[in-house]
Amino acid sequence: MTLLKKILFSLLVTILLTSTLEALPIYGNQSHLRWKTVSSEHFIFNYPSEYTEHAGIVAAYAEAVYDSIVKRYRTDLHKKVNVNLHDALYANGNAIPTENTINLWLTNWDFKLRSSHHWLSDVITHEFSHLVSIENGSKLPPFVYGFQVSYSDYYNENTTSNFLSMFPFTLQPLWLAEGTAQFESARMGFDGWDSHRDMLLRTAALEEDLLSLEFMHSFANNALKAELGPYTQGFSLIRYIASHYGEETISKIWSEMSRIHRVTVDAAIQSVLGISEKELYEAWKREITEQYEKQKESLGLLVMGEKWTTDAFYQDFLVVAGNSLYGISNFGGDWFDGSLFKMPKTRDSLTDEQSKKDSLVILDFEGTIDIKDYSKSGFKPKKAWFERGFSIRESKDKGPLLAYVHYKNKDRNGRTYFDLDLLDTNGKVEHITSFADAVYPDISPNVNEIVFARRLPNSSRFALSLAPISKEDDSYDEEYVDIFIPEDSLFYYNIYSPKFSPDGKKITFSFFDNTTRGIAVIDRDGKNLKLFSSKNIDSRDPNWIDSERIIYSHDGNGIFNLYELNLATGKTTPLTNVLGGAFTPVVDSSTIFYTGYDKDGFSIYSLKLDEPTQDTTIQKKPLELKGIKPQKNNKEIELLDITLHGVETNYKPIPTIPLLVPLISFEERAPDFTVAGDGEVVPKIGLIMLLSDPLKKNLLQVGGLIEISKDFDYFNSSGLNPSYGRDFFALLENRSFPITLQLNYMHSNYVNKDTVRYEDPRSYEDSISTSHYAVPVHSFMGGLGYSLFKKNDSLTISLGYDWADFNLYEDDLRWTYHKRVNAGVSLSHYSGFSEDNSNAISGEGNGISLSYQYSNADLYRPGTFAESFTVSASGAIKPIYRNFQIHELGLSLFGSLDNPIHSGARFAAGANVSGILSWKSKNKSDTLDAFYYHPLFLEGYPYLISTEDFARSGTKTALAQLHYIFPIYKDFRKHLWIFTSRDFFIDVFAQVGTAWNSSWFDKEALKNIDLWDRSVGFEIRLANTLFYSIPLDISLSFARGLDRIAKKADGSGGSRLHRIDIPLLPTAIEPTKISFTIGMGFNNRWMK
Repeated sequence: MTLLKKILFSLLVTILLTSTLEALPIYGNQSHLRWKTVSSEHFIFNYPSEYTEHAGIVAAYAEAVYDSIVKRYRTDLHKKVNVNLHDALYANGNAIPTENTINLWLTNWDFKLRSSHHWLSDVITHEFSHLVSIENGSKLPPFVYGFQVSYSDYYNENTTSNFLSMFPFTLQPLWLAEGTAQFESARMGFDGWDSHRDMLLRTAALEEDLLSLEFMHSFANNALKAELGPYTQGFSLIRYIASHYGEETISKIWSEMSRIHRVTVDAAIQSVLGISEKELYEAWKREITEQYEKQKESLGLLVMGEKWTTDAFYQDFLVVAGNSLYGISNFGGDWFDGSLFKMPKTRDSLTDEQSKKDSLVILDFEGTIDIKDYSKSGFKPKKAWFERGFSIRESKDKGPLLAYVHYKNKDRNGRTYFDLDLLDTNGKVEHITSFADAVYPDISPNVNEIVFARRLPNSSRFALSLAPISKEDDSYDEEYVDIFIPEDSLFYYNIYSPKFSPDGKKITFSFFDNTTRGIAVIDRDGKNLKLFSSKNIDSRDPNWIDSERIIYSHDGNGIFNLYELNLATGKTTPLTNVLGGAFTPVVDSSTIFYTGYDKDGFSIYSLKLDEPTQDTTIQKKPLELKGIKPQKNNKEIELLDITLHGVETNYKPIPTIPLLVPLISFEERAPDFTVAGDGEVVPKIGLIMLLSDPLKKNLLQVGGLIEISKDFDYFNSSGLNPSYGRDFFALLENRSFPITLQLNYMHSNYVNKDTVRYEDPRSYEDSISTSHYAVPVHSFMGGLGYSLFKKNDSLTISLGYDWADFNLYEDDLRWTYHKRVNAGVSLSHYSGFSEDNSNAISGEGNGISLSYQYSNADLYRPGTFAESFTVSASGAIKPIYRNFQIHELGLSLFGSLDNPIHSGARFAAGANVSGILSWKSKNKSDTLDAFYYHPLFLEGYPYLISTEDFARSGTKTALAQLHYIFPIYKDFRKHLWIFTSRDFFIDVFAQVGTAWNSSWFDKEALKNIDLWDRSVGFEIRLANTLFYSIPLDISLSFARGLDRIAKKADGSGGSRLHRIDIPLLPTAIEPTKISFTIGMGFNNRWMK
């Protein structure tokens, strides 16, 4: 009779259903924060108690823009919008339309690709515009996001096909969403078409390198393209629509998207504008290219200097120390995650003739270097965040010294701080600050102190501070001293990149007072502060030419160029006339090094400080820059004076935010009587419902599926009809405390039919017939989770009870087949995932997990009726159980490593060891039932060889595997209707594993090659999207098992695996299993 073994893998269906049941947290719960809440007319604000004033400011701006945006999109929000205020080491915001919620991060950290804007007014308007526009374009209420469709093939076939995807009711390309949000914020006067956006778009247009529509539909796997496509080009395209067709057409396009039959933005644009999305794109592209061609002609002779790099889009923070030029670079990577480079500061490879030829105008340069050749700086910093600045000085005693920003320090609540360390090339470290949120360090010329910017506690204001390099310096009473703190009226104030003058007496820095980005000079003792700023001009990146002159960048003509400022006279002199932008200058003697934005990104340039700025006939005439900077919309906004003190209340984490996901499922059940052959497809429908509070402190999830292939007779006289398959789960999770609490219940009713032997005690003869049966499975589990390091780790303790019944419902006979109490503990740590996703196509990620479980289980004893049951005097039938007390252990390790000679490729490996440490039974004559053996699953092998037996199992198992994942193409966008292709990878793999029943370290058994099973294969991986953003990932796996199955305990005997005949494929390499899967991620099996 087929019992639980046969339906074991059907449990995987339920696991898929409950995929929203996340593991206990791997991040700290921030339970130390005292959250407050307060309501305005249209919003509910939730924030830590320290940020009451910030909440009042956000509330004022939110209410000020509410009516304007809601009326434009003719969308009446039926509920108040939740706005959660956070603080972190980055600036961001997000809108979650399905939850009617906005999250804002308060500090206005600098971003390389955007100019400075009033942060909170911009981000609240931007995110609120997302909520309103997306709800306007939704086909159903946003909390009904879409429906999930799945198909689960019978697992034991040698060819399987599985499908899982989501079909959303809200869909839009990112360029429309992000372009609209930026446009609305600019319309209100907060955001604007700034010089950085203009720089990105101008450079791409003139280089014929504008991203295609496919790269505007969703984010690219590259930071520069991710900004250029959906954001910059999207903003520009929305501005084009507004200027040519009227602002009202933007909301009309969104409204058109809400029609139930509209599944692409192309159809919506054709309906509203009368042209296709492609035609709109081409018209916009022609217009902006013509505009930028005219701007280029108006600039006249370009003054750029010599270009040094081409192969990496991110270089920054140039520093000259000794005979070397230092800086940060991403070395050709895809993101702004740079590390140090070091190179000679002279270009000896240049001939005099080439130098003379290229001294004025260099658009491209044959002598450019490969930045990767200079990736060894001599320093080995730990957890450095170079995007927040660094400094290098030569010390007479210690050689080069590096002051850098790191994120090593966390307080007891898990909050991470930016701090400064000083490091020499021998690895000696001196800690400069602790828990200070210190950034942008600069070492003084005499190498005795460091100036830096410091974020004031619980605020978005920065101070300028000094710290001694030697802790024995008697002039400092504290770890550091503040030499400049902005006025209290300047509630938001940023300080960037302070620099000591060559004589060490002055410091220059850049600032943003929430209105103007300017530069300042202050004496080292904090006296004589002088500001140099102009309204609507962005001035930044100041550095010293000498102790009386400053070089800096500003965008007075709409393009960031380098200027010289004479502190004595206040006179400014332009030094460059570039087409892209010039930033982060440093002067060494008569040479300027700077980062210039061009077709390759932020490249390194050098320019002679005293070289002519025009040809020899007019070389004494100062350089004149032409152009006008685009102006922001200075719309007057009437702000309400919203005071929250005395009105705010303690935050109550009541789950009131719903999310509904309808389910349609097709499951192929195991075939009747056998484990081989095609199964029976059974359709199910269901629903997942989630309830949460705005801060996700409490989460309730409930879901279920019910079979619909019969007569809808779901109830009978005894309750739920046992002949229908069904699944149900419920989860309650609380994150209000340092320890996460979790309770869940899961139930599945599996139905099938099989051969049953009936005993007739009167005739002493047995009969064999086919009987329908059900196996209802129940599980209760409670868990406690705690993050030891407050990031990427989880310590979990669990306690549970589960049981499974066997129900011969046609004979009205039901008994509990198995029941178990279990307790467990696990410790895990994970890192390095691509976008925090363990299912990414590239297979990035590292992890280790150690688990222990104790079980006290009762297992029904199969056999004759007399051997299996007792009958009481009253006629009650009770099963006979064997009791087992089992201790189990599991260890899993996995990791991946980039291939340095094959871009985008990586090696990945994983190893798992699991098994039973010890067991005992109340009946000492009992042997451990194979029901508790650990199965071993290798690609290319069947899971079961009989209704009662796994292909390989034992009290211990070990599995090791090696993968090589490499790209055929990356981010190669091809769009067809609702489908877009993105990436194409190949995964070549090999696996080896064994299962055994002897001792853990049985050398004889482990040395027996016949006990080890091997498999090899490859998998084709295609990453795609559906409806612009829904993953539709396709994988086709061919695996070949190399060993026999059903072997004896010593590894002998067994039978060959059946090979799948594929035309034109040689028999020697035919696979033994083929798996085709369409899903929302990839099965990185070495991580399991």
